[in-house]
Amino acid sequence: MSLTVVAVVAAGVAIIVVIALGYRRRWAWTGFIAVDGRPRTLWDWLGLLVIPLALAALGFALSAAQTERDNRRDDTRARLDRTLADERAAADRARAVDQDREEILRSYLDQMSGLLLDRNLAGARAGYEARALAHTLTLSVLPRLDGERKGVVLRFLDEAGLIRGLNPKIRLWGADLRHVALDGASLYRPALRRADLRHASFRRMVLYAPDFYSSDLRGADFSGGTLDDPDFSNACLSNVSFRDVTLNRPLFRGAAGHDLDFTDARGGESFRARPAVERAEEDRFCVRQLGSTMVG
Repeated sequence: MSLTVVAVVAAGVAIIVVIALGYRRRWAWTGFIAVDGRPRTLWDWLGLLVIPLALAALGFALSAAQTERDNRRDDTRARLDRTLADERAAADRARAVDQDREEILRSYLDQMSGLLLDRNLAGARAGYEARALAHTLTLSVLPRLDGERKGVVLRFLDEAGLIRGLNPKIRLWGADLRHVALDGASLYRPALRRADLRHASFRRMVLYAPDFYSSDLRGADFSGGTLDDPDFSNACLSNVSFRDVTLNRPLFRGAAGHDLDFTDARGGESFRARPAVERAEEDRFCVRQLGSTMVG
């Protein structure tokens, strides 16, 4: 109970006691007895007390309203402080995660550079141990990175000549390349077969002879790019966008999927005569045909 309420109640009790004693003992000084000696009537009291009581009630109402406003302001400030604290904590966590990813990427690139320089990883006679170590490093690092940094890894591997052709130095079978971002890049004969490329961003890319055999490309975006001799055989292509893409001599043999977008896509005769991509039952058949090395 607030001090204001306590004070009002105490004052009311005191007034009632004084009035009762004034009437009983006929104290003239109290004003409860009229000048002619008769007790004051209810009408007299109303005339005397209406304005003071109204002022008291108004003061009490204003005080209560101010208290309510103060409480609401305090609650709003507390909620705002909690929201700001939560946002700062979330930003700190995101910053820490981003720093961890950057450190993971830096460490990976340092180790791979060491293998390239010290163990001749890109050479024709690269040893099995060096290749196995590079393969293990790459597949263990990728799930810990975001899409942009996965794109950095793929560019590095492509420039180093480690993922090219049918017999690459590093096989990306089952590699977690979800949400990889490679917008605007150019890759030469990248071996991406059996990779998990769901929701990959290949917008405006130039890809020469990319190997997507049995890859999971659900939700991938190739819009605005150029693909020469791409192999999508047995790939899962649900919700893939080929919007405004130049497709030269593509292979879709055995590919499955639904809701593909070929709006404004163009290419040679083999593109126009491409077989229809099989419509999968949901994605069950599409994923089942990818093989046991894929993430479903």
